[in-house]
Amino acid sequence: MKALNFIASQYFNYKANNLCQSQEEFQKSQEKLWKKMKKDLEGTKLYQNLNLKYIETYDSYAKHLPVVDWDFYAPYVESIIEGQKDVLFHDDIEYFGLTSGTSGKDSKRIPYNKKMITTFLNAQKYTASVVSSRSELNMLDASRLTFGSCPVSYNDGQFNYGYISGILSTRTPKYLQKNTFPSASTLHIENWDEKVEAIIDESVDRNIEVISGIPTYIITILEKILTKTGKNSIAEIWPNLKVFIYGATPIVQYKERINELVGRELDYFGIYAATEAPIGIAFNEKSYIPNPDILYSFNPIDDEKFQISVKDLEVGKKYFVNIGTPNGFLNYAMKDIIEIISLDGVVEFEICGRQNTGMNLAAEKVSDQQILETISKIKTNLGVDIRHFFVSPQMKNGRPNYLWTLFIPDVHDMCKIDVAKHLDDTLRVVCDDYNDCRLEEVISNSEVNFKSLGILEKYFLKNQHKGQFKMKTSFPVQSVFEQFLLDLEGARV
Repeated sequence: MKALNFIASQYFNYKANNLCQSQEEFQKSQEKLWKKMKKDLEGTKLYQNLNLKYIETYDSYAKHLPVVDWDFYAPYVESIIEGQKDVLFHDDIEYFGLTSGTSGKDSKRIPYNKKMITTFLNAQKYTASVVSSRSELNMLDASRLTFGSCPVSYNDGQFNYGYISGILSTRTPKYLQKNTFPSASTLHIENWDEKVEAIIDESVDRNIEVISGIPTYIITILEKILTKTGKNSIAEIWPNLKVFIYGATPIVQYKERINELVGRELDYFGIYAATEAPIGIAFNEKSYIPNPDILYSFNPIDDEKFQISVKDLEVGKKYFVNIGTPNGFLNYAMKDIIEIISLDGVVEFEICGRQNTGMNLAAEKVSDQQILETISKIKTNLGVDIRHFFVSPQMKNGRPNYLWTLFIPDVHDMCKIDVAKHLDDTLRVVCDDYNDCRLEEVISNSEVNFKSLGILEKYFLKNQHKGQFKMKTSFPVQSVFEQFLLDLEGARV
């Protein structure tokens, strides 16, 4: 075992070193990755249509290959489903990954070949290397509770379709399976209540040291564990629990609740991932490092038509990030906005939000990240136990304002006016543009509505089968939110 631990330690150090590259080193590694991807794509329909033989260098790829979105790739995906070969890649389909559908449209179907699955698995290994280097845990020996969605949502007779969290949950390496819970058979249980009961039965008597998964799901599982065991905190059950590895959503709005359930503060490490790709690996609680297995290009947010490569990034500037992956999705626009916070020894960035998300009633351009920061500060400063929230526009005396809908355990203990004022004041500090609009009175003061947790729980149970189910938090259009609220309050299980 000592020899195995030594090998694991060396492996994790190797992975960590691959992550921590300077701007110059990362530019060079992107060049090598582009040449490999180009060779793998040669002979595909995509290769011919994009004239990739003329894109000789990574710099040319990043700057001159057009940035495209899902609409460009949808016909290619349909032709694969219809049985055509050598469309986006040469090898076989392993799965179709389903997006969570937060855009309000039907789920996109992202084709996963073996290399694509390996990219996601490598991201987990990169994260393990960060955890190993920054905590006292031996990730080879540590017992872990890893929850994902059901590995297969449906099969159309030819292909399996599922959510990436479920797909990865069944790909645990054999040498880790003995310390990983729940079992694959439990993850295949379709009924939510039965699955949670099985998870508790398998894990409650184990020495769990690491938990990984989508925060909303983990919170529900932890709450069920406490209810069943009658314990006051998870720490009474798993005294050695130290690390939470999260994905699919920012941790800021869930961290306080998780710590409360556990009974102490955990160390948090994230994978900045989407169905399309694992885009970044956690460097610390707030920042990320680019995934060395992904090709990147960037558009400055003040000039979206201008494309650049890694070598042109500048500290303090914000960019739209585009990705290239082994399944043939090249210069794919994720519409995520990042800010480069360091190029000194390592390319390091923070997530600022997504294009066309957040709030923008009067050119204030409040991002989702600023909304999350506001909620986090309110929870800390006022001690309000906000389990979830929505923010939406409404009209008041002919002017727009922000309506905050907060889900809290006891709706009778809080004053709407006081909380609304604190939310408004805090957002004015967080976002200068919002403050300017308030000073100019183009936006009136915020208002608050409180909702009981029962509504949220019913809606969650109704939609939990969707895998990476993530509820929106910001609604830029009042009518859209009002209809959503009707659906939410009318949820039936």
